[in-house]
Amino acid sequence: MEKRTAILMFVLFFSLLSFELILSNDHSFTGINDKSIKKSLTESFLMDGVMQFNVTGYTDVNVNGIKSDSQGNLIIGASLYNGSYYDIGVIRFQADGSPDLTFGGGDGVYIYPDQGYNEYVGSFDVDSEGNIFIGGHYYSTTSTDDRHSLLLKINSSGMLEEAIEPLGYNFPLIGSGCTVSDNGNVYFASWGRQTRSIYDPRVHCFQADTLELNTTFNSDGIADWTGTWAWTTYSYGPFLDSDGNLYIWGYDYQGNNDDSSAFILRYLEDGSLDTTFGGEGDDVSPGVWEYPATKFDIAGSQSTRAYNLYADTIHNYIYVRVRNYTGNIFTMRLYYNGVIDSSFANNGVWDPVINGVDGTEIVKGIDTDGNIIFTGNIGNNATLLKLDESGDALSEFGNNGIFWYNSSEGSSFGDILLLPDNSMIVVGKIGTNGVILHIDSLGNLVVEEETTDTTSSTSETTSMTDTTETTSMTSTGSTTEPTTPKTESSTSFEFSLSFIFAIILLYSFRQKRR
Repeated sequence: MEKRTAILMFVLFFSLLSFELILSNDHSFTGINDKSIKKSLTESFLMDGVMQFNVTGYTDVNVNGIKSDSQGNLIIGASLYNGSYYDIGVIRFQADGSPDLTFGGGDGVYIYPDQGYNEYVGSFDVDSEGNIFIGGHYYSTTSTDDRHSLLLKINSSGMLEEAIEPLGYNFPLIGSGCTVSDNGNVYFASWGRQTRSIYDPRVHCFQADTLELNTTFNSDGIADWTGTWAWTTYSYGPFLDSDGNLYIWGYDYQGNNDDSSAFILRYLEDGSLDTTFGGEGDDVSPGVWEYPATKFDIAGSQSTRAYNLYADTIHNYIYVRVRNYTGNIFTMRLYYNGVIDSSFANNGVWDPVINGVDGTEIVKGIDTDGNIIFTGNIGNNATLLKLDESGDALSEFGNNGIFWYNSSEGSSFGDILLLPDNSMIVVGKIGTNGVILHIDSLGNLVVEEETTDTTSSTSETTSMTDTTETTSMTSTGSTTEPTTPKTESSTSFEFSLSFIFAIILLYSFRQKRR
């Protein structure tokens, strides 16, 4: 009897030891909260696959967009609010979502030296060497005339190499953004005053390595446009398509009666307007698209303004986001020559109000199946929307074409990084924090599980490990809670309990036989 009892206790001991080791191997999400590093990122990796972040010393993060470099790092441009004014910031994450501590001041963050002005990121881009170019502007908090364009070059280590203020007309320019071409050109878009009351757009073309003007672009590195009807012209951009064509857009504005006309300009690589595009309407030059295209139609209910643009050279479409005189915002699709594609949605126009998704209306990407991806928000909910090529909601994506992320603090999605498998890294804002999510091609959150090879940390810091397993969540970010996938630890735990229970039953049975 004593021998059998000893054997039983031996088995129970190793079963319990196995149980204890298995519990220590739990694959749960932890976070990084390193308060010891100046300007350090504060993050929380949540169980639903969402990471919020902020920057120490700042109370609000306005995320501008996301890019990736040749190493797979994720680069986020943002305007950071310090309680008094905004600073320009760049945050670089590694592919696994952890801050890249080799970038900036050893904390994954670069912040443009404080000028005491409001500084804004218009748009930014990354070249093949990992250099980051930011186009934007800054202005005084006390004088509207004290405005300046700003182009920054930040190297791949997160150090400022050069900051210039591209010149304008008789008054300072206001920079709207920049983009980088494959052949090493940096295009900087802006608008500025020729006179006290007239604004016009200007494009600078710089060489990426020196930031000197490239004189092969329009002979002097600068292209100006004075508007179709010599009205004040407000402009946005730039957007560079995969064929190397450059787009600027905005609206002509006649201020005395509030009439306006949306326009698009398309430049070739040499700085000339592309004469195969647009050119329809009263006095509208080739290379220019105007809507309405007839001057006498631009009044009251016909007034429009163009705010966003996306050019899809694979399918030869141009998407332009337009606002009309009532404030209603809609998306138009044009053929590549500038003619409206009447086969899309409702005679070429997709209206988010009619489709019940007002607020989600900025085209940010086209997947490999030709589906159109919109970002935005509906109320407090950040949203992604997918339409098929004809303009109908893609029912298999999310909830009838929409991925929702609910937040009582107010949230919105602003940009995506589309991956080869049609999943996407999504960035935006929740409350005062920036946010990053990974969404699969069907509109499900993707959760990255940690390995057991964790690193040591202080009481204030928990380090993330490399990710090895990806699980698609069943929730689409709506009001239902995500279903937690069964991990290796939970399965092993159930096996250990079953094994212990079997031993106890065997012992009881043998005792009864005796």
